[in-house]
Amino acid sequence: MSEESLAPQQNIVGNKNFMLLLLGQIVSNLGNALYSISIIWYLMSAGTAQNVGLIISGFGICMVLPYILVGPIGGVIVDRFDRRKIIYGTDFMRGVLFAILTIAIYMDFYPILSIFVITIISNGLSALFNSAIDASVPNIVHESQLNKANSYNGMSRQFTMILGSAAAGFLYYYIGIVGILIINTISFILSGISETFIALERKSTGIVDFKEMKSDMKAGFEYIKGHPALLKTVVFFTLLNLIVNPVYMVVFPRVIKFDLHLTAVALGVFEAIFAGGAIIGMIVASRIPVRKSYYKLISTSLISQCFVFVLFALPLTPWAISRFKGIEILGAWAVIGVVFAIINALLNIPLFTILQTRIEDDYRGRVISMITTLAQAATPIGFVIMGLLADRVASWLLFLICGILSLGVSLVFLVNKEIKAYW
Repeated sequence: MSEESLAPQQNIVGNKNFMLLLLGQIVSNLGNALYSISIIWYLMSAGTAQNVGLIISGFGICMVLPYILVGPIGGVIVDRFDRRKIIYGTDFMRGVLFAILTIAIYMDFYPILSIFVITIISNGLSALFNSAIDASVPNIVHESQLNKANSYNGMSRQFTMILGSAAAGFLYYYIGIVGILIINTISFILSGISETFIALERKSTGIVDFKEMKSDMKAGFEYIKGHPALLKTVVFFTLLNLIVNPVYMVVFPRVIKFDLHLTAVALGVFEAIFAGGAIIGMIVASRIPVRKSYYKLISTSLISQCFVFVLFALPLTPWAISRFKGIEILGAWAVIGVVFAIINALLNIPLFTILQTRIEDDYRGRVISMITTLAQAATPIGFVIMGLLADRVASWLLFLICGILSLGVSLVFLVNKEIKAYW
C-alpha cells in the first residue's frame, strides 16, 4: 500500500491493516505486562534489601543492552527486508523463547541465569520488531493521522499495562511465575498469527551482505550527523534516559517491597494506575493536529515532568514514612504518578511524530533505530550506578537528585536555537 493511496480522511478505526497491527500488539503486550511485574517481584524475592538493587539493575541491563546492540542493525534490516514478515516472525520466535524459559524455571534450571539470557535474546528480537512497527506505521496510515495512530499505539500499550499489571499481582500468588510465563508464550503466538494478515506492500531488496549492512548503518549515522538539531535531540535524550530510566526500573519496585513493605499486588496496581495516566495523556495528544512546530508543547512538558518527578521524593522522607502507612504513601505516589504519566505522553507523542514526518521513508527505519540505540546507549551505566546507590542511599534523596539533574539537562538544551527550530 503506497503512501499516495492512503486516504487522508479515512477513519483510522476502519483501517484494516493498522487495526491488525494494533491487535497484535495488544495481545503480546498483555502477556508482557503480566510478565514484567511478575518477573521483577520474582527476582526481588530471590534477593535481600542489601543486594536487590544490583539484581534488578542486572535485569535492567539485560533488557536495555539488546536494543543498543541490535538497534542499528535492526533499522537496516527493516529498510531492506519484508517488514510484515519481520513483525510476525519475531513474535513467533519470542513465543518459543518464553516456552523455553517456562520449562527452565519449572525445572529450577538456573532460573535467574535463564531469565537473564532469555531476556537478552527476546529483547534483541523486540528491537527488531519495534523498528519494523515504527517504520511501517507511516506506510499504512496517512500523514494527517500519524498523531492519532501513534496515540492509539501508545494507548494500547498502556491499556494492556493496566490490565496486565493489575492482574499480575493477584495471579502471581495463584498461578505462580510458571503460569504467567505460559500466558506470555501464548500471547506472542496469537499476536504473530493476527499479524500474518496485515497487507503491507514493501519490496525487499534481497540479502544484505556485511559490507552493505555496514554501509547502511553508516548512512543512518551520517544522516543524524548531517542534521545537527536531530543529533542534539539524541544527545539530550541519551542524558535524560541515563538519569531517569534506572530510577523507574530499580527504585520504584524496591521502595514498594522493602520501604513500604507491600506486596506484588501493590506493585501491579501502582503500575496500572500509572498506565491509566498515560492513556489520559495520549487521548489528549491524539487530538493535537499535525503542526510545523511542537516546541512550546514539548518544552512545557519537559519542565513540568522534572518538577513532578521531584514530588515522588516527598512521601518517602523520614517524616512521612514515620507518620503514614505504606498503603497511604502508595496512594500519594499514585496521584503523582498519574500526573507524571499524562505529561510524559504529551512529550513523547509529538516528539515521535516529528521523527516520523521529517525522516524520509528510505532512511526512516535505520535512522529511528539508530536514534533509539544512541538514546539508550548510556542507560546500562545508569543501571550500574543506580544499583549500587539504591542499596545504600535513601530513596527519597535519589528521586530529589535525579529530578534536579533532569531539570538542569532540560534547561541547557531547551535554550538551543537549533533544537527550538527542529521541535
